[in-house]
Amino acid sequence: KLAMYLVKLARRAKQWLKLIVTSRDFPFVRQELKRMEQLKEFDLYANDLAHKDIEKYLKQRIQCEQLLYLRPYETALVKKADGLFIWIHTAVELIKRKRIGREGLIKRILEQTIFGGDENQMASMYFTVLEHASNNSKETRDIIRTIAGLLLVTSKTRPLSIGGLYAFLSPRGVNHPSLEEFVDLVMDLKPVLKLTRHRVTSPAASEEHDPLSVDQSQLLVQAYHLSFLDFIGKEEYASVGEGSERSRYWSNPVQLHRDMALGCFEI
Repeated sequence: KLAMYLVKLARRAKQWLKLIVTSRDFPFVRQELKRMEQLKEFDLYANDLAHKDIEKYLKQRIQCEQLLYLRPYETALVKKADGLFIWIHTAVELIKRKRIGREGLIKRILEQTIFGGDENQMASMYFTVLEHASNNSKETRDIIRTIAGLLLVTSKTRPLSIGGLYAFLSPRGVNHPSLEEFVDLVMDLKPVLKLTRHRVTSPAASEEHDPLSVDQSQLLVQAYHLSFLDFIGKEEYASVGEGSERSRYWSNPVQLHRDMALGCFEI
C-alpha cells in the first residue's frame, strides 16, 4: 500500500521526482512489488556496488582505527558480509573488543554457519556475539536473554539504563552478578548495542563525550540495529539445536511483559 501511494505521488510530480523503495527480501514483499510495473527492481545483494562500498568501509576503519590485524582477512570478511553493511560493522566491533585469541575469533566468524538468506545471516552473526559474551556459561546466557528480552519490550518506549536493566534481574541469589559485573557484561554486548547518555539541556554538557567517561550504569541501552530486535523476537533465530538447547536467547513476549510488570512492583 505504501509503495502504491509513492507511485501515485511520483506520477503527480511527473519527471522531477524519483523514489527509491527498499525492503528486506521477504518473498511476500517481492511478490507484491513485482505486480507494480512502474517499479524497476534493483537487488543490492546481487550488485557489486554494495560489495565495493563495504570494501571501502572496511579499509577506512582499518586505516583510521589502526586495525592492522584485519588486513590479512579483508577479502574474506567482505565476501562473508555478502552486501550487508550491518554484518561487517558488527563483525568489526566484535573483533576489535577481543584482546586475546583474536585470530581464532576471526576464523570462527568466517566459518560460522548461515541458516539461509540475508536476514538469517545476521541471525548467525548475532548468535556469535551473544555466545562470545556468554563465555559458555548457562548463568550468563540467562542474564543475556533477560537483557535481550527487556530491549525488545522497551524498544517502542523510552530505553532503560544499564542500572535499570540490572534492577529487573531475577531475585538475588548465589549466582546473581554485582552491578559492576553486569556493566562489564553489557560492555561485552556492545557490538549489538547503542549506549548513550541521558539527554541533557546544558550546552556545555551536551557536547560529545566518551560514554566510558561517565557513570556506566547510567548509560541508556538500545539495540544498535532493528535487525537485532528481529533476531531476539523470533524463536527460530534466537534458538539453536533441540531440547535443552532450544530458546537459548529467546523469551516468550507474553511472559516478558508479565515479568516486567511484576518487576516494576518489586522495584
